Amino acid sequence: MRHLALPFYCTIIVGLLLALLVRAIYIDAASILLPVGGVIAYFTWCGVGDLVQSWPAFREQMR
Repeated sequence: MRHLALPFYCTIIVGLLLALLVRAIYIDAASILLPVGGVIAYFTWCGVGDLVQSWPAFREQMR
């Protein structure tokens, strides 16, 4: 299961950042929308990239 640790952490971070983004939209804090959106895109990209790379090893371990 250690193969999927980094994608799991990235998913948690993206979830927290999405909550922050929703809160920023709610309180009309437009100054942080772009940086938070960029960080969300970065962690999503890193998580998906690592998931694609580590999925074959995880699938092999589950056999």
